[in-house]
Amino acid sequence: MNAVEVLRAKIKNLQIQFEELKTYPELTLFMLTLEEEYLHSQLHSVSSQLSKCERAISKLNDKKLKIEEKINRIKKTLLYRILRLLQPVIGSVWVVRRVEELSDSISDIEAKVKDTRVYKNRLLSDQSKLEEELQMVRLRRNKVIQMEKHYLSSSLELWEKEVIEFEQRVKELLNRVEKPRVGIDNELRLICEQEGSIYAIVKEALDILRKKCQRYLDLLLRPEVLLKRIEDAGGFLKRAKRIAEIYIIVVSYPYMRKTFLEVARKAQNELYIASPYISQESLKEILRNVSEKVHVKILVKRVSDYEKAINIIRGMERVEVRLGVKVHFKLLASDKDVIISSSNISKQGLESLYEIGIVTNDPDIVDQAKAFFTYIWSGKKRYKENYYGEGGARIDTPTQTVFISSYRNIPYLLFDLMKQARKGTIIVSPYLTYGAIKKLLSYVSEDARVCVVTRVDRGGFAAGLTDPEAIRCILDECEETWNNPKLHAKVLIIDDRFAIISSLNITDDGLTKNFEAGVLTQNPAVISVLKKLVDRLKDRRLNVKELEEEFVASLAHKPRSNQPQVTVEVKEIPVHPIPAGSKLELPKIGIHRVRRRKDLSWPEVEIKAKKRIKRRKRGTVPVDLVVLEQAFVIATLRRNGKCKLDELLNEVEKKVAPRFAYFPWKLQGPGGLSDKSWNDPIVLETCLKFLEEKGIYGINLNRYEDTVIIRPVNKRVIEEFQKLFSSFFIS
Repeated sequence: MNAVEVLRAKIKNLQIQFEELKTYPELTLFMLTLEEEYLHSQLHSVSSQLSKCERAISKLNDKKLKIEEKINRIKKTLLYRILRLLQPVIGSVWVVRRVEELSDSISDIEAKVKDTRVYKNRLLSDQSKLEEELQMVRLRRNKVIQMEKHYLSSSLELWEKEVIEFEQRVKELLNRVEKPRVGIDNELRLICEQEGSIYAIVKEALDILRKKCQRYLDLLLRPEVLLKRIEDAGGFLKRAKRIAEIYIIVVSYPYMRKTFLEVARKAQNELYIASPYISQESLKEILRNVSEKVHVKILVKRVSDYEKAINIIRGMERVEVRLGVKVHFKLLASDKDVIISSSNISKQGLESLYEIGIVTNDPDIVDQAKAFFTYIWSGKKRYKENYYGEGGARIDTPTQTVFISSYRNIPYLLFDLMKQARKGTIIVSPYLTYGAIKKLLSYVSEDARVCVVTRVDRGGFAAGLTDPEAIRCILDECEETWNNPKLHAKVLIIDDRFAIISSLNITDDGLTKNFEAGVLTQNPAVISVLKKLVDRLKDRRLNVKELEEEFVASLAHKPRSNQPQVTVEVKEIPVHPIPAGSKLELPKIGIHRVRRRKDLSWPEVEIKAKKRIKRRKRGTVPVDLVVLEQAFVIATLRRNGKCKLDELLNEVEKKVAPRFAYFPWKLQGPGGLSDKSWNDPIVLETCLKFLEEKGIYGINLNRYEDTVIIRPVNKRVIEEFQKLFSSFFIS
């Protein structure tokens, strides 16, 4: 038998005991009370009849006295005496007859009095019997009451035992529900319901005992004490039931769509949707699952998505849309539930990309998420958010999880947690920029292992979402680097003690400009699930070859078209205070990066170089050779344009190349060197020989015996070159 079945059997047994407590000895006392009341009513009736008899006898005696007085008065008259003497002669006359009639009335009265006295004696006999029966009933009742006292004493012991067991079970239940867990525990909820039924039975039984014990001074206080104990235990049960109702679930691909729809269906009054990017089909599906009575608010980031949303909600009076160019957090909050994730409400986000989020009904998280949304939406409601990074304080909530946002926690919370890392850190971010990842990794101790799961593809490079320098950085500084082309989740796990699930990419904009949101958790069960999900995201190890191939392919990648013009008036979110990370100083990339967006032009020097190459008909110069020549020219100029070969090689290896985050560690030009280390002087010397014949920037490297010098076409080329790479000439 499981715990629920045991409690059901317990409830059945308690109900039997409770019914017995209600009926015994109440039924016996009730019957005796009825009998006593009946005897009282009979005695009252007999007493009433005796009173009537007394009054009747008294009236008859009074009547008899009056008749006797009247007879005496008649007999004293002279007429009566004369007529009495003449009666034998003249017969009976009216006066004499009157006296005789009155005498007969006296005889009748005496007969009635006699009969009444006989009836009275019978009533007295009945009264005596009734009093004896009443006395016997009272004796029996007192005996039952004495038995009741003994029964109540034993019942108090029995129910006291139940109270003690209930207290113990509730404490164990509270300890159990307070343990970290993930998912919905239906067994815990059933146990709480069963314990609630037991609580109701025990409390009602104690109420009855309190009433029954009022006539016994030695038992009077015991039910009161037990009632206080059961009410205190009921408070703990109420807390346990509230915690048991709270759930937190980690959701990921392929369950994102189902989860979003379930949260939307639960909305009764309001639904908040924050999704920087949307698709029409996904938003329509969510709105179809929302009741018409629900007030829906939608936040988007792009103008094109704002246009889509406006077209969808036409005719829906209770749906509003606003545009926020810095909104990057993703959440869906109904009245009592919220899902906070990395997923946009788009077909890709809900159905194909690898996303991770949490869905919960924790009131602290739901209220905080809705308050943050309202603050971004209108800017009128005051928003407060505690900071959780100081000292790694324990999160004291039922789910051990709290809501965080860029309002106060992000990004400084990331840095504080990274400082606390002692064993290992897992960073999951589809997009990385050099400054952000460099800043984040700078807080990691030497003993902590760092694993990064990211997404390296030509689209990310072409759109400027990911820096190749950032990928080069994690390849150099992290023990494990994994690539997953379908990744869109954002997770940070520190030493299996902390985890952050959010919308934050480790990018410059993510740390400094965007409004981001997520959750910080210390729940071991949630962290364990997250680690398993992250392990599934480790598709394949990232290597330099894959990085170079995707980067070169991104050069030919077509940029996205400009956003369409909106045909309606745009309702933007009000101006808000800048995010907490706006004052961050992120490391700068030490090289010039070619801009590939359509609205940004190439630097003038590189345009000239491309034209020069085209005129010479040498074909396309591989990007790694461009960077390679830049490094050698910079190293020579740092040595005033003339230096020894060993000085040049040392300058390139130790001072210049490390500052090129995307340095061509594998050559496309010189053959036979791809498997050798750059620490080998032969590699550098071979590259120098290879580049002596190049003239990409109009600057030639020449070597005379052991000395290397540069020969520019003219002075202006050198000035443009030094201006372009000015950061390399600052020690």
